[in-house]
This record gives sequence, structure tokens and C-alpha cells, in this order.
Amino acid sequence: MKKTILLLFLFCLTSAAFSQTKFGVKLGGNLSNVHYNDNTPNYDNKPGFQFGVISEIPVIEKLYFKPELLYSLKGFSTIYVPGGTTYYNLHYLNLPLLVSYKPVKLISFHAGPELGYLLSQKLGTKEPFFKQFNKNFDISLAFGTAIHLSKNIALEARYVAGLVKSQKLYYADAQGSLSFLKYDGVNRSFQLSVVYTFGFKK
Repeated sequence: MKKTILLLFLFCLTSAAFSQTKFGVKLGGNLSNVHYNDNTPNYDNKPGFQFGVISEIPVIEKLYFKPELLYSLKGFSTIYVPGGTTYYNLHYLNLPLLVSYKPVKLISFHAGPELGYLLSQKLGTKEPFFKQFNKNFDISLAFGTAIHLSKNIALEARYVAGLVKSQKLYYADAQGSLSFLKYDGVNRSFQLSVVYTFGFKK
């Protein structure tokens, strides 16, 4: 009997939470970089983008669990290569698992871990002066804020700081010999996004 009551209570709780859950989509741009442990100043921010789906699940009053699934273009740029700027494009599938606090209707704050999987990488240069090697998995800390323009639309700003030293960068001479090494690089990204949400609550 106790198990039946407990299961019934959990079912009602889950149903109530789902009825208030919001789903949505987001699209935005970012400025990303990779910070190496030698503090090299020649690396510049590279513009990119992110888009994907989100959900917002109520936990208690004003507090929400906010998982997302995003495709993100990250990387950095450098002028080491003769003849111009080289772009390092890192294509990630990201899974932010955030907690959101909404003290008032207009604004909310969020923070939490972000898991990443490197789908592919591409070096935008005509000659192979650089070779980059990456771990496939990445873990970051994400935090930011959102301004809610209406019930369904919000503008969101977020900073994502990598925690895993997932980047290794080798310099190759004209013959392809690896002669220079940077290591222990972590991803950095500042993001601005537009979020559109919808829910099933009547």
C-alpha cells in the first residue's frame, strides 16, 4: 500500500512538473578562444555560432533545471602563419546542464557544467604550418544571465570556461617536421543568444 501511494505521489509530481516544463530553441553568436598555459598573446578571438534545443523544468519556486543540447562552432585565430590570419574551427556538440534562478519576471541567472564532444576540427590556412590535436571530450563551467523580453522570448549572455586541458598545438616546418609545441589549452567562449520557449501549461 505504501509503495502504491509513493508511486502515485511520484507520478502526480512528475505530471505536474511536466505540465509546467518549457521547451524551446536558441540561436546566437559567440567569440571563442583557446587559452594555452604559456599565455601567448598572439591568439585572438574567433567569431562563431551556436544553436540547438533547450528545456526549462521547474524545481521549486523561482528555481529551474535547464538542460540544453547545442551545436557550437568554437576555436581561435592567429597570425603566426605567413600571409594572414589562420582560423582554427572546432565543431562541438555541447550539453549544458544548468540551474536557473529567476528572482523577477524580467531577469534570470544560470550556472552549471557543460559537457562537450568534439565532432571535427578544421584549420583555415593554405599551408600546414600548424597541426592541432584535441581530446574528444571537454568539460566546462557555464554561467550567465537572461533578459526576458516577453513570456516566450529572451536575450541571453553566457560565458563558458573550459576545465579540461583538451587542446594540444604543434608547429610544423615546411617539411612537416614538428618543431614547436603548445599544450594544456582550454576553451573559452562568450555567447549571445536569442531564446524562444513554449510550454504546455494552460
